[in-house]
Amino acid sequence: MPKTLLRFGTSPFRLSAFLVVLSLLATGCVERGNRMTPTQRQRLRQWVGRSAPKAPHRLDVRFGEAQVALIGYEAKFVAATKVNESDAIEVTWFWQALRPLDEGWRLFTHITNDEGSEGFNGDSVGVIRELYPPSMWQKGEYIRDTQRIALPPEWSSSRAKLYVGLWKGDERMKIARGKDDGERRVLAAALDTPRAPSKGASEVPRLEVMYASGNVVIDGKLDDALWTKAPSTDALLDPQGGGGGKPEARVQAAWDERFLYLAFKVREDDLRSPFQKHDDHLWEADCVEALIDPDGDGKNYFEIQVSPQGIVFDTQHTLPRTPAPFGVTDWQSELQAKVALEGSLNDTQSDKGYVVEAAIPWKSFRSEANPSGRPKAGETWRANFFVMDNRPGGQMYASAWSPPLVGDFHVPARFGTLAFAGKP
Repeated sequence: MPKTLLRFGTSPFRLSAFLVVLSLLATGCVERGNRMTPTQRQRLRQWVGRSAPKAPHRLDVRFGEAQVALIGYEAKFVAATKVNESDAIEVTWFWQALRPLDEGWRLFTHITNDEGSEGFNGDSVGVIRELYPPSMWQKGEYIRDTQRIALPPEWSSSRAKLYVGLWKGDERMKIARGKDDGERRVLAAALDTPRAPSKGASEVPRLEVMYASGNVVIDGKLDDALWTKAPSTDALLDPQGGGGGKPEARVQAAWDERFLYLAFKVREDDLRSPFQKHDDHLWEADCVEALIDPDGDGKNYFEIQVSPQGIVFDTQHTLPRTPAPFGVTDWQSELQAKVALEGSLNDTQSDKGYVVEAAIPWKSFRSEANPSGRPKAGETWRANFFVMDNRPGGQMYASAWSPPLVGDFHVPARFGTLAFAGKP
C-alpha cells in the first residue's frame, strides 16, 4: 500500500526560479535591507560569514563585472534510506560577494546527465535560495549555499552534471572568468549517481513454486519437509534502487490442489505493530505483503498483508490503486496465517525477527476465465513480495522481491514470475 509521491516539474528551468520569487514574497525578504524577521536572520547566521571557507573542491569562477565569485564546492550522492525518500544530491556551493549587485538577481542550479538528455533544476532548494539571494549579499561576505536536491524517480543515469549561474527575469549574468557552456552557465561539478539497478534488478525475478505432496501444517515454524526443499527468493532488495534491502528477508512459495503456500522469513531487531483489527492499515508498521496477479495482465490483482500479530489486510485492485484509496476491501482472501516471533512486540528489547506462514485457498482467486482459481502445472502467475519495517522515531524501511524502481509498490509490470511446478 505505501506510495512515495515525488513532484518534479517538466517546465523550462526558469519555472522553479519563479517559485523562488513566490517564496521570497511570502517571507517578506524581497529587496536589499532589513526586511528579514529575527528568526530568518538566526537561520542565516551559520551560512553567511566573513571568513573564507575551506572548499574541498576549489574553483575560480567570476560572474558579472567581477561581482560574484564561486570559489568551490563539496558534493555527494545520498541513497534513500526510507520508502518515503528519494535518492538525492547533497551539494554546498561556496560563494564570495565581491561587489554589490542590482536588485532581482537569483541563483540557479541545473542538473543533467552526461548527454544532456535528462534535465531538471534545484533553483529554489536551500536556505540561501529561500532567504538570501545575491542581490542582498554584502561586499566581503562568504556564503555557504547548501542544497539537497532529490533525483526524479525516472532518473536513470549513473552520472550527474551540475551547472550554476545567476539570473534575473529573462537575463543570465555573464561569466567573467570560467568556461561558459554557451547558455551562461558554468559546469561546476559532476558526480556519480549510482541509481542504476543492481545486477539482476532490471529483469524481473522468477521463483519456482514447488508442488507440496505431503501434509502442510500452518504454524509459523516452517518445520515441514516442504520448506526444506522449496526454492527461495534471494534476499529481498531495496524497492527503489535495487541494492541491498532493509529489513533482510526471503520468501518461499509452494502449492497443492487446495492452497497457495507462502513463507516469509524476516530478520529484524525491533518488532513493532499496534494494529489489532482485520483490514487495519498494516503497511504503516511492520508487516509482510504479497501482490498476486493470476493472469499477469496488471488488472484484477490481489493484495494481502500479514502483521507480526497475525492480523490480515486483504483487498483487490481492478487497476493499480483502483478503486481508490485502498481497492475493493470487501474482498476476503480467507487465508490461514500463523506467525512465529523471535522477540517481543512494541518494547525496547532487541529482537531477531519473525516468520509468517500462510495458506491462501484457490477459491479466493476465482474468475470467469478460471472458475477454480487454481493454476495448472507449468503455468506462470505474476506476483511481488514486500516487507515493511517501522523503526523508532517513525522511520520506515522496506525490501522487495522485484524492485519497482519507483516510489510506489503497485507497478504490475515489475511483478516477478511464479512458475508452478508439476507433481514430483
